[in-house]
Amino acid sequence: MGAYSQLFISDISNRFHGAFCYNGNERFSNETNFLNQREKLWVPLIIVVFAVLLVTPQLFTRKVILGSDSIFHYNRFYEAAMQLKNGNLSYFLSLYGFQQSGRIVNALYGPFFAYLQGGLILISGTWFRYQIVSRVLLHILAESSMYALLKQCKVKTNIALSLGLLYATTFSIQYWTMRQGFSSWGAALLPFCFIPAIRYIFYQKVEPIRLALSMALIFQVHVLSALMLVMMYIPFYLYTFVTLSVAKKKETFVQVGIAVILVPLTDCQCLVSTPIFERHD
Repeated sequence: MGAYSQLFISDISNRFHGAFCYNGNERFSNETNFLNQREKLWVPLIIVVFAVLLVTPQLFTRKVILGSDSIFHYNRFYEAAMQLKNGNLSYFLSLYGFQQSGRIVNALYGPFFAYLQGGLILISGTWFRYQIVSRVLLHILAESSMYALLKQCKVKTNIALSLGLLYATTFSIQYWTMRQGFSSWGAALLPFCFIPAIRYIFYQKVEPIRLALSMALIFQVHVLSALMLVMMYIPFYLYTFVTLSVAKKKETFVQVGIAVILVPLTDCQCLVSTPIFERHD
């Protein structure tokens, strides 16, 4: 009778322990999902709030900041804005900006990104509002880009977010605020475009489409930043390439070759050799 009692008690104990562990695991899973959902909400919120906070001094002064590169880039964007407004798209000739001189500028400096900036000018209405909106968008882009890169490096969320916010305050990003230097837009995209190299280190596999899109994107925005990105890619890919087996080296070589071929096919700036958007009345 004692043996049966011990078996009965042991069975009840096991059932209770199993139910308790299951509920505990389920509770832990629910808490993890809740934290992940909260992270998806508060991280973008902090990024946007901090981006707006950085432009509050200009909001209080209500003055336009004109730096050394403002005349050049604002002429480019004014050109794009007027072309969009009048429906006369010609990315080769300057029909409205640069004193209507017909200079070829936007064709060499990323025409499609210039049209995005021109559309932003039309939406903003004034140069002051354009500066505020463009600065906020630049800060959000820089913070999100660095945050995404650090998350790919397996960095904790709070540290990645803190470094992302710090990155938006550096001179490479604030150069657009002080002097309207366009390299700030390239610097904002640089961390995001560097993700393929980090993923190659972690997974030892080249992703041709991701690599080609990253190169095409930054090349469309800022050519010098694209050259810097290539120089940053080389040591990472070479180091990992040397440590791979012969079969992996062949696979990597083929995938990098595919990416190189895809770059001009995915880059809009390389597809504007003929005036497909130009309209003559």
